[in-house]
Order: sequence, then C-alpha cells, then structure tokens
Amino acid sequence: VIFINIYSDTIKKYDASEIVIDEFLGVLFIIIFYDYFKFTNDLNMFIIIFILFRFFDILKPFPAKWIDKNIKNAWGVLLDDIFASIYCLIILFFLHAIL
Repeated sequence: VIFINIYSDTIKKYDASEIVIDEFLGVLFIIIFYDYFKFTNDLNMFIIIFILFRFFDILKPFPAKWIDKNIKNAWGVLLDDIFASIYCLIILFFLHAIL
C-alpha cells in the first residue's frame, strides 16, 4: 500500500495501468477463498476466475465505481479490485451451488 501511494504520488496518477499488484491481489483473493471451500481446482476454473474477475474489474459495479472515482489513494486502487473479487466469488458460489 505504501509503495502504491509513493508511485502514484510520483506520477500524479492513481490506478495507473502499470500498477498490476491490485489485479494480482484481486485474483489471489478469489483463489484463496475458492480453494478454502474445496471447489474444483483445474485450469478451466482458473480461466473462468480470471475472465469473471476482469469482467467485474472493467464493469466496476457499485461500490467499486464509487471507490475508483472518490478514493484517490492506494486503498482506492486496491479496494475496487477487492470488490470485483467479491462479485466474482458470489457468481462462482452460485454456479457451484446449481451445478
């Protein structure tokens, strides 16, 4: 978090495309929780996780969009991706329940 703030302050831009640690942590968050519940862990599932995460990361449903627009620091950079992860997990849990 500290280094994201330092870098963002230096380039005067928050959530710059070259900052990818937030996406990495977002996907890692999904994998950790998904693995915790002992769902299937195969390559296809990881591809689905990545696609769903990117979908929600780009779409930014509430409150992710609000966070992205209003919290201009490292926490804002990270939190919008955590919310994308949460939305992804909700879909994955739903799919797991019906399949």
